[in-house]
Amino acid sequence: MTLKDIISRHATADDPNGLLLLTLPTGFGKTYYALQYMKEQIQLADGPGQNIWFVTTLKKNLPVDDLKVLVGKDLFDQHVLQVKSYVDLVTDYIQKNGELPERAKEIPHASEMTKWAIQYKACPKDASPDFKRYLYEKLSEAERQFRNALKAYLKPKFKGQSEAKGRLNELRSDKNLRWVEELYPIVAVFEKRVFFSTVRKFYTQLDTIIGPAVQIATSGIVENSVVFIDEFDASKQHIQDAIVEHTERYTQDILGLFVRIARGVDARSLPTSRLRPMITEQELNYLQDRFEHLRAEAEAIRSGFHFDYHFLLRSATAQDRAFLFHDYRYHTFVGDNRAYLKVEPSKADATNYIHTQPEPPETEQENLLFLLNKLKGFIWMFAYFIGDLSRVYQSVHSKRPETEERMSSGNAIRTCLEVFDINDVPTHRFFEDFITQRTFSAGLSRGDLMDESPLGQGFRYFDLLNSQAHDANTKLRFADTLTTPERWMLGLCQRALVIGISATAGFDAPLSNYSLAFLRAHLQNRFYALRPDEVAALESAFRERYAQAGRHKISVEAVSCPVDRALALKALLPGAGKEVYKTLAHQLPGDEEAYATSRYIKLGMAYARFIQEEDCHSFLCLLNKLPRKGQNDDFTEEVLISVLTEIRICYLKETEEEAKQEVSSTLYIVDSSGFEHSFERICEHLKKGHDAFVVSTYQTMGAGQNIQYEPHPGQKVVAVNDLEYGDGKKDYDGIYLEQPTHLLSYFRSGEAISDTDLIHYLFEVAYLEAGGAISQEQKSARVRYIFGRKLNKYAVLNSGSVRESESVVAHYCRVIIQAVGRLSRTRLKPPVTHLLYDQNLARYLNQFSAEGHLLVREFEALQKHAQVHQRGNPADPAEKVRNQNVSTSIQTATLLRKLARRRIWQESEIAFWEGLRIYVLKNPTASKERITGNGLMRFYIAHPEGERLRMYNYQTRSDFKNDLSISFNQESGKSASEDAARLPELMKIRTIQMLFEQKGYAMEFQPNERMVSPPTFQNIYLGALGEVIGAHLLEKHGISCRPLPPEHYERFDAATDNGIYLDFKYWGAGTRVDARVQKEKIRKKLEEVGGKAAIIVNIVSPAPDYQPVTGEDGIIEVPGLLDLSRGVVLEEHLQFIHDKIMKL
Repeated sequence: MTLKDIISRHATADDPNGLLLLTLPTGFGKTYYALQYMKEQIQLADGPGQNIWFVTTLKKNLPVDDLKVLVGKDLFDQHVLQVKSYVDLVTDYIQKNGELPERAKEIPHASEMTKWAIQYKACPKDASPDFKRYLYEKLSEAERQFRNALKAYLKPKFKGQSEAKGRLNELRSDKNLRWVEELYPIVAVFEKRVFFSTVRKFYTQLDTIIGPAVQIATSGIVENSVVFIDEFDASKQHIQDAIVEHTERYTQDILGLFVRIARGVDARSLPTSRLRPMITEQELNYLQDRFEHLRAEAEAIRSGFHFDYHFLLRSATAQDRAFLFHDYRYHTFVGDNRAYLKVEPSKADATNYIHTQPEPPETEQENLLFLLNKLKGFIWMFAYFIGDLSRVYQSVHSKRPETEERMSSGNAIRTCLEVFDINDVPTHRFFEDFITQRTFSAGLSRGDLMDESPLGQGFRYFDLLNSQAHDANTKLRFADTLTTPERWMLGLCQRALVIGISATAGFDAPLSNYSLAFLRAHLQNRFYALRPDEVAALESAFRERYAQAGRHKISVEAVSCPVDRALALKALLPGAGKEVYKTLAHQLPGDEEAYATSRYIKLGMAYARFIQEEDCHSFLCLLNKLPRKGQNDDFTEEVLISVLTEIRICYLKETEEEAKQEVSSTLYIVDSSGFEHSFERICEHLKKGHDAFVVSTYQTMGAGQNIQYEPHPGQKVVAVNDLEYGDGKKDYDGIYLEQPTHLLSYFRSGEAISDTDLIHYLFEVAYLEAGGAISQEQKSARVRYIFGRKLNKYAVLNSGSVRESESVVAHYCRVIIQAVGRLSRTRLKPPVTHLLYDQNLARYLNQFSAEGHLLVREFEALQKHAQVHQRGNPADPAEKVRNQNVSTSIQTATLLRKLARRRIWQESEIAFWEGLRIYVLKNPTASKERITGNGLMRFYIAHPEGERLRMYNYQTRSDFKNDLSISFNQESGKSASEDAARLPELMKIRTIQMLFEQKGYAMEFQPNERMVSPPTFQNIYLGALGEVIGAHLLEKHGISCRPLPPEHYERFDAATDNGIYLDFKYWGAGTRVDARVQKEKIRKKLEEVGGKAAIIVNIVSPAPDYQPVTGEDGIIEVPGLLDLSRGVVLEEHLQFIHDKIMKL
């Protein structure tokens, strides 16, 4: 069984959509076998039975030409399409044909586009990045204008052709239009079956020119496809970059946006004349009801919060800015460190003043957070309405007999927004993005609707800003990520089979990979694991690749540097004269910059190894930054060349002139902007038998780059196997790994923080939290810090280090595995591979466990060396578990509060909620494997020491909003246990015991790996316990209840046929509630459902003498149905309920 067979087995299964990760080491042949599967599918008699995508992070790594060789030009042209940028399409055409065809030249902007295409293509490879960017932007704009003109030119020629297929045939049948497909092959996207694309292109919108624009990952093109994602984990950063770009670009003034929407829905009506002939009256009435609800909500907000006044921030200090951040909690940041923002209307000034204060406002109307929640909720409601209306409009448009062109979803959304006078481009884009992302999420399993984590819901912030440009009012900028890389990937896996291929794809490190815990929880049985026979086959193939590994040696050395500069120079250049030490000491950074000096010394040690080993001809050094030209930096090319020159003089006894010449001919400094040009020169240099010492960065060459080269015939090489692959190329002879320092965000004091920096940093905080690397306090400190930096660029982060956490260790080691993988691409090696690494890396290598994953020999040797020469202990998982227990618990509590405010439940939400309640009744404790498989892990917690659980204690002062402590060995606060649930006493009542036996509810808390979290226990488990017991007792007494419809769901627990509503409570003797507040809530809910009366039924009577109470306000209180002190059912109370229902 080969990897191709494994791919085929999963890809051709019935309903295969989901996620399959192939965590296989560099050089295994992952791409080769993916192409073999694609070849097999293309060569089928009817072509591929499914669409197949190959997506990767770097354009140059797309194996387009390899597939063309495998299947031949005819089949390739018939079935395959590479999705390129429009700039690439134009430059490719101009390069091939010299100019545009005559017909194309008639189209506006053709000559300008051609001019810039020629200049861009002729740009020297070593031109400055700024100049290249300038040419690219000029060409990109000219091409966009040309493409729009082309679509206008083609429109009359497509008269009568509304479908893309007919339009494509029109292009092909008209000899004057055939050039369009040659210039823009993307026009054939709807008929191709195999596609190549970069990650960014796969994520962003695609203009098909002859049909509607589509966002590939959210369109039908990808539905039920097989999507290979090469460098799976690295793709996350590209998706995040796109999300951040969208978030920043479509930031809105939420006050102004609300005013415009409110004005539009008030002044305009639904375009019923355009809808009525094509949809039913019932559908139209549904839309009309929602529209009227929008109107009413807009008016309530507008009048309730004085929107006829301006809003103006007045801080206690001179600070003219404040921030509010929200994921599943709110955080407020103002210059005077006050935590709350109060809205105070002034009739005299016609202004709503926003004040900062240390205490929360007394009423909701005074609380800015309450207003912002209202505004956010209204805007989301409007967006969902526009989304539904646009889908109806799109469908109606397609049914019209006069339709000549299918309406895209984007045009449908814009049309509906224009109906309500929302006509500016940024707002159009904001709602298009919102609706697209939420539509993409709509197909997710129902459990995904119940996830309040930042990975599931993203985050948003409000920026309150005063400025002389708007001196009379404060702008409230609203930025919302709308989605996350994890959420996006989850949606893709619901629509297609995603096969993630990478050496580190299976490492659950949220900082550098998608959170596999999140994906596993939501995909459940669609998160595929390799079968035992597949694992065995891959392990066998891996061993075969190293069948002759004995021929090849790996030499590992940890590099360190003395702190004292003089000692460091002596260690690097033993025996050099005092003048040499003095000269270099003068050139190197001062003693106060020991780290900068150590970079020269350690890199020099790597160079010394490089020049002394006879068979070492190619050496790669991966650093955090490149040496710069000039003297205004702590790491310069000039000083580096001086150091390397002295090393050659010291070790090889060359003259200064000889040494300088050799350094000049062997040293290559490679940055990302000129990588391909530099790489070609280096390969040619090595092929001729010369040596190359390559200095680059992790960002440039640390992952995804193929740097193997064709060796000179005279050089010694060894083969580690007899397989045929690699095209006769060999891997590099050595590598030096500096300790990565760029992996967590860092900002120098005084450095300005852009909005892009801010959003990326907030994503990083979310990943640290998801990985259990930070506590709630540390999270708050980090969020305070980054917003504080926007207010004060000298603000300092006051939070504990996270570098020893399991999540960060995995992040570091993933980078090292990828870096070392650059030396494991082929079967041909030097006799000895030299691995040098910064000794500071050892602590991460020591703590890292890659159990269950195949790793290249080079990394295994590196980790073994670190473990032998510098002992260390694995990261303590207890702190991770404690942090995750608290964060997931607070997220669950947030979810419960959100559900309590929900007006209308979806059927899928009801099904999930009902299933969850029954599940926890049956499984208050459970195994990790079981709740991982069903996606309910987020409702459970674990013991930090890995012990089995059946009880714990917890405390919260804010009803789980901001604080929570959980204790497994102290009896303080509330208890979560079978005793707290009073299960032993309940089981003494025969009818309750029989109910539990019949339904399979847990009759005791069995010790297990997981237990329901505090809010799950307090609000879900106990609530469900009360409801099932109450409903059972009433049914036994002949009282029939019915569930509530979606529009009334969870207002109460049940209802009778004559309009009496029941709510079951599981209050204990120590429960204290404010009767006035509770009754007011009940009265409000009773009005919402239109009920006659509400009976509030507590299950366990607090005392034998408590009696039912009938209020004059239609609220009836029953203190208990069970007397656990006597172990009896209170039949008289059941009869009381029966009589009340009969009389009302």
